[in-house]
Amino acid sequence: MAVPGYFPLLVEGSWGPDPPKSLITKLQLYFQSPKRSGGGECEVRQEPCSPARFLVLFHPLDVRENVLERENHELALPGRGTFKLTVKLPPDPNEVHDASKEKIPATESKAKEHAKEPDASEDTQISLNKRSEKMEDIPKQCENIPSLVAFENLKANVTDMMLTLLVENISGLSSDDFEVEIIRDFDVGVVTFRKYIDAMKFVEDCVPCTIQ
Repeated sequence: MAVPGYFPLLVEGSWGPDPPKSLITKLQLYFQSPKRSGGGECEVRQEPCSPARFLVLFHPLDVRENVLERENHELALPGRGTFKLTVKLPPDPNEVHDASKEKIPATESKAKEHAKEPDASEDTQISLNKRSEKMEDIPKQCENIPSLVAFENLKANVTDMMLTLLVENISGLSSDDFEVEIIRDFDVGVVTFRKYIDAMKFVEDCVPCTIQ
């Protein structure tokens, strides 16, 4: 999936088809850490049609390149052990679309050779159109996937309510549109947005703000 201004990486692991709910938060913290992954500001999204795979959207490009240059990526989950992460560039949907176009002449030639099957090319064209429609629907599906933003180095006196008020003021959303969780072990606050939001813009708007 191409998202303007974002540079995606596809992340896979051996956690199975039904990964734990905490995994997306752990991935967010891991790929946000330059020390642990070489990454930086990013947004993690679960693939709509493949829950075991995740897209990590980086900005700018050199952050993604730093992550790719690292040979080994590992993530520890309490009670589940350590998972080796496979990090790679996602397939280019334009290449898939072009490959589909290249198959059309061959199919049409085969249809001409077999006069008894005059509808073969029409069936192929309909199939390709349906595939294109499905590809166009993917970005729309991704808009319904929760987005995560992590606040690092929180002070010990910061509460869920304080973080909720900050998010409401900056995003303009109500508390029903997102969920706040403070992880004391890491001094991190994680905000999960239930509706689509431009996570990178939200992070930029948060920079001038501080939580006392």
